[in-house]
Amino acid sequence: MAEQEPHQGIQIDILRVAHGTTGVSMPCVTLIDRRAGGQPLVKFCFQRHLEAVLYGRADGSSGPIWKLLNATGMGATALQVSKLSVTNSLLTQSEFDQLLATFKQNLTSDMVDPSSLGRIRVCTLLPLATASALARAVGRSPAATAFLTAFSQPVPDSWKMLDEQVANDAAGEDDLVLNERLDDMNWEAEEMTFAQELTSMPVFQAVADDEQRIGTYTLRPNMISPVLKRELNAYIFFRTATFAARRQGGAVQSISAEADRTHLLRFFGYLDRLNRIPDGELLLISLLSRADLGDLVTRYSEWLQNTQRSIPQKLELYALSPPLLLVSA
Repeated sequence: MAEQEPHQGIQIDILRVAHGTTGVSMPCVTLIDRRAGGQPLVKFCFQRHLEAVLYGRADGSSGPIWKLLNATGMGATALQVSKLSVTNSLLTQSEFDQLLATFKQNLTSDMVDPSSLGRIRVCTLLPLATASALARAVGRSPAATAFLTAFSQPVPDSWKMLDEQVANDAAGEDDLVLNERLDDMNWEAEEMTFAQELTSMPVFQAVADDEQRIGTYTLRPNMISPVLKRELNAYIFFRTATFAARRQGGAVQSISAEADRTHLLRFFGYLDRLNRIPDGELLLISLLSRADLGDLVTRYSEWLQNTQRSIPQKLELYALSPPLLLVSA
């Protein structure tokens, strides 16, 4: 049962995650996300508490969560509770004060020295959709299941069936229907979590010619303007957010949004490298609204096929344009 704490402007529910010998209390914050179009109300949890549950860490290390956030492309969804966020109008001063106070109040003595609470000036919030995706990415475990259950998030069917199978084995029972369902669904991927796969990908032999062809025309990080960087971050958030008022269809996995980003940077890199940027245009997402985009992409596809001997990206760019333009609108 959630305990509700009334706060002006935000709502904070204290949820009990039934894990371990005593369980963990985690604040669930409902807050306006001013980074998203329409400024929707979004549920968040504190990154520090999530790590304490998923990894059993109470020492304050944020390494595992940040590594997984960056590896999955969801780092842009994190919201830092800091004075800078107030300056940038992402939080009001009242919200900042309430969030920081809630964070401190829910740090147990094994997570932080009580005498050092006054020195805490910053904390990090994760959208519940991101936190749930991380819990599922970490893989099936009592901690991940407890977190998803406490926050009313979907628990993968495979986890439920495997838990049932373990219980059957412990009781000396055999559910043939359950075993057949697991076999039919081919759960060999469960032997390695997504997080483990990210750190144990096989090393492929690089082909120098391919590496050079791809690397020479992709727009490099130091060539990406701050404006374009903000647009791309907004696009990733827009495409992966659980709710988006102007988006047609559901959220996509971060890997799909990151692929769109790569296609666009290659296209922009081609325009820059061959001096084919239309007069008066900047390498920003708004370029995709040009009436002659089809002609630009056709020439790009022909160049890829004839000069680079690579698979044209024309179809990817056409599919990419509408959602990107929604972000820049």
